[in-house]
Amino acid sequence: MAERLISADSHVNPPPDLWLRDAPQRLADRVPRVESTPEGDVWVVDRKTQPVQGLSFMGGRDYKDYRPRVAYKEMRPGSWDPQARLGDMDQDGIAVDVLYGGGPMRYDDPDLRRWCIARYNDWLFELEAASAGRLVGIPVLPIDTLEEALAELRRVLAKGARGVQVESFPDNQGRPHYSDPAWEPLIGKFSVRTPVTMGQFPATAFLYRQGLVKTAAPVVEANLKLADLLALKGAPVSAPQN
Repeated sequence: MAERLISADSHVNPPPDLWLRDAPQRLADRVPRVESTPEGDVWVVDRKTQPVQGLSFMGGRDYKDYRPRVAYKEMRPGSWDPQARLGDMDQDGIAVDVLYGGGPMRYDDPDLRRWCIARYNDWLFELEAASAGRLVGIPVLPIDTLEEALAELRRVLAKGARGVQVESFPDNQGRPHYSDPAWEPLIGKFSVRTPVTMGQFPATAFLYRQGLVKTAAPVVEANLKLADLLALKGAPVSAPQN
């Protein structure tokens, strides 16, 4: 049987007009859009700016050319275009990409937040449909309130989500830490009712400490020098171990 590699922690970046395409009139001048500056592109969200983070767009570059700021016109189309992405994957021998987020993720206004996060998550499902299942998006949950998180969790699970992504450090945003019992109605969904995974790292570590994630033998092992990994030298995995 031919070896099929799965990239379990890839990243995707939304096209610059994702939220502009069908924004409701009440939000049309507040949804994320891209503007160019001499230093690089910026996202404008609810009239506030934030840099487009370049490090998630460095595919195809020598690691010596990595830089934190970038313009969309410099990016590989595979950052957001499913057919271009599949071409990149075929070149690298990747069968399936598991896609974590890029682009704006935080919104102060509840109405704007609900619509923008839902639109982003729906786009991930569009990528999966356009790729015959080879692009598996991991939807984002808002954690501003437990009610919002649960509502979006139910919505994306109904659409077939196999994992969700949450903010790594909710306590840095004035929310309870994931060890707080306030999150139990959300975390309980992962331990009892749904066969999905919950990222990011602190949330996953908490699930492990609670005994809700079990250890297992490694599927593959790799031994690479960091410089070779950054330079994309050498196989990303060795022969399967089991």
